[in-house]
Amino acid sequence: MSAKRFTLRYLKRLAPLLILVLAVMAFRTLQATRPQPPAQAIEERSWSVHAETIAPAPLQPEVELYGAIETPKMATLSAALEADLIELHAREGDRVNAGQLLARLDSRDVEIDIRQQKAQLASVDAQINAELVRYRADNEDLKLQQELVALKEKDLARYQNLAERNMASQQQIDSARTALQQQRLNLNALNEAINDHPNRLAQLEAERQRIDALLESLSLDLERTEIRAPYTARIAAVQVAGGDRVRAGDALFDLYGLEQLEVRAQVPERLLSQLRPAMRQGADNIQASASLDGLPLRLELDRLGATVSSGKAGVDALFRLIDPPLAPEPGRSLRLQLRLPVQPELVALPPTALYGTDRIYRVTDSRLEPVTVSRVGQLTTAEGESRVLVRSETLAAGQQVITTQLPNAIAGLRVDITGATE
Repeated sequence: MSAKRFTLRYLKRLAPLLILVLAVMAFRTLQATRPQPPAQAIEERSWSVHAETIAPAPLQPEVELYGAIETPKMATLSAALEADLIELHAREGDRVNAGQLLARLDSRDVEIDIRQQKAQLASVDAQINAELVRYRADNEDLKLQQELVALKEKDLARYQNLAERNMASQQQIDSARTALQQQRLNLNALNEAINDHPNRLAQLEAERQRIDALLESLSLDLERTEIRAPYTARIAAVQVAGGDRVRAGDALFDLYGLEQLEVRAQVPERLLSQLRPAMRQGADNIQASASLDGLPLRLELDRLGATVSSGKAGVDALFRLIDPPLAPEPGRSLRLQLRLPVQPELVALPPTALYGTDRIYRVTDSRLEPVTVSRVGQLTTAEGESRVLVRSETLAAGQQVITTQLPNAIAGLRVDITGATE
């Protein structure tokens, strides 16, 4: 009984598995013997795109640059002497004209020095006059001294003649000789004084010139107590306040000229081959435009920078402003539209026609064909539409270029042009 019960229990457990195996085999048999439907032909999908018919022509490209306003006439006015600042007439942001008074320093110390030097100059002038009077007197005394020497020589000769006749003593002869020598010494001293007159006069004249130079320097210091604008400018910064004690060399004002404002912008190296030939023919052919504070600015390429700074990939170009409606502040940034010289065989396309930086697709027999192009610049139409200017030797008039951005654009993709423009 126990073996029979065990067999029945074992069969009950295997029954579901056997049923599942039989069901799978029946399903496989039915699937293998079912009738097959007829095969359907797969149709290639066609993508709808817009296209433009191109016509290469001579066009003037535009390139967008970023620059900053600067000026070569940026100056710092400093004090020329130590003094108190007693007047201040300019503030930051003021526009000043050439020669306009900006500040005044206390000039009393300089005025005192000038009076002292003028007194010394008067003293030297008096010494020069005295030397001239002395020179005239010495010349007049010279004749008298020469006559006195001649008289003393006669006295000595007379005493010597008397001594030969025993009518004069030796003492008288010695006295006459001494008197003659003394008179000759006086004559020599007078001659030396007369001969030394040019040296004494030159020394006094040199002293006078020294005082004149010192007075001229003090006069400059007196002028420099008035701080004036060197040219038409705008005050960028005021470094002092009224009542400050300033020393020689202390900065007072920072200002910049309004007549030589220019814009510095970096030009990519790829554009230099177009700019340099045009500059040799005249840089006035290369113009640019910008906008500042809602006002249009016209610019003209003046020159290219002489050096390339480390870390930069281009050369700085300097543009001068043409009749600006305002005087922009140095340091402000600008976005420039640089107009390059006219170039032949350029194609103007919408930005959507460009894939990446150097590829477009033209349509040949309803299929896409990639074309590698060189991007030259951009162009703004009369309607205000922005266009990309490209060049390629394989592009020709009458070809159609798609202007739709397809995410799956590849060579040979079938397309259907639903919108075309000339």
